[in-house]
Amino acid sequence: MGKSIHNNLLKKIIVENSKVTGILVKDISGIEQHISTNCVVISYPAYHALNQLFDKNIIDEKFIQKINKLNKTTSVIEVHFALKSKIDSRQVVFPVGTEYTTKGIFFISNITPSVSPPGEHLIIAGTPVSPEVTDDTNAIKSIVDKMKNEITSIYPKFESDLIWERPMAWKLVESVVKEPGKVWKSKMPHQISGIEGLFFVGDSTVSYGIGTDSAAHSSILCHPKIESYLKC
Repeated sequence: MGKSIHNNLLKKIIVENSKVTGILVKDISGIEQHISTNCVVISYPAYHALNQLFDKNIIDEKFIQKINKLNKTTSVIEVHFALKSKIDSRQVVFPVGTEYTTKGIFFISNITPSVSPPGEHLIIAGTPVSPEVTDDTNAIKSIVDKMKNEITSIYPKFESDLIWERPMAWKLVESVVKEPGKVWKSKMPHQISGIEGLFFVGDSTVSYGIGTDSAAHSSILCHPKIESYLKC
């Protein structure tokens, strides 16, 4: 586009005669600016973008209603644990049973060995929670303690091998468990038929996997479409 819009608020994507022609942004002082462009790639969740970034009647209402059904989010508590030994050779373990707070244990070093220094091992444990829990430090600590106890009950060496831990709370993330009708080609396509120069990527769009893997795979799938359009 030739102009920086860093830290500006995107207000609208302008579509004329079925083609993207520009965007409308607002800077920190409240001044709106029109920037001409023939290509826009949206990584914002598609169901939010379709409802917020276009004039009425640009996107077919039935299509918007279909995409709105994909709007499934949750809040998550996750903890990164560094260990001084490898306690499992698998990539993911899902504890089964209502007695477990921990819903998933991800052995990151088994998925991508380069993330850990030699002799150390990284795992992540997580569980979905209500949004208000992510603002409650005592509740977060209680959940983390429960997950540590559960992991120790499964892997007795866990506690003695623990080097450090890093709890994190995410108030709003894409649903970590995709429901029927919200996966693969049922999700938002990378393009909308009849609108040139408009592309969608991210974990709300067609992709494999969940979370960051899903978002990255979506971009890989969309990239040839963007490249082909820009070469036209």
